[in-house]
Amino acid sequence: IKLCYAVKANAFIVPCVSELVERLEICSPGEYSICKRYGVPTAKMVISGVNKTPGWIQQVIEDDLRDNGSCHAVYTIESILQGRILENAAQKSGITLSVLLRYSSGNQFGMDAIDLTEFVRTQRESYPHLLVEGIQYFSGTQRHSMKKNARELAAVCKLMDELEQTYGVRCKELEYGTGFPVSYFQGNSFEEETFLQEFSELILPLASTRKVTLEIGRSIAASCGSYAAK
Repeated sequence: IKLCYAVKANAFIVPCVSELVERLEICSPGEYSICKRYGVPTAKMVISGVNKTPGWIQQVIEDDLRDNGSCHAVYTIESILQGRILENAAQKSGITLSVLLRYSSGNQFGMDAIDLTEFVRTQRESYPHLLVEGIQYFSGTQRHSMKKNARELAAVCKLMDELEQTYGVRCKELEYGTGFPVSYFQGNSFEEETFLQEFSELILPLASTRKVTLEIGRSIAASCGSYAAK
């Protein structure tokens, strides 16, 4: 199972954590600039979030092509509009972009099953420069319930199977935002080792058939210093 670090959790540990994870999730032009300043290659980036402007996407593509000769970054699609933005940018540059379709957990982020299915149905005709690699799903934050994790994983797996059976789109990867809980304050207690063992037993069967990447932020960053506020 691979790990992806969410830069928004703490951008200043990027130089250390980038050596320990397969990817870094970038949600804004500001986070992208920080990672570029630290020398993070675009090949280790997932360009995510709701703030995908055409100008920024074009910049990432141009940086990727200049540095690597081809495009290695992965992009998330969180709406039909984002799909069009990415398709236009890829077509303009004459390339194909690897994408993950963000499946909403019921909040304001990502596409619901109807929009996501419609995107896949029309992908070959309307988005020929985008290659669907899999699904991105974020569970939430400070999640203690293993039963809820199990229900969500089952629902996501069902959707991926339906996309393959109905439209022939093989979702090779699941990037799963776990929302693992952390103890920030004195007096909080959390049996992390036991929790991770239970989660491991839940996720490993899925990892035997697909690539699984766990996107985590605060559960890495929370142990890297003291929490200060004013």
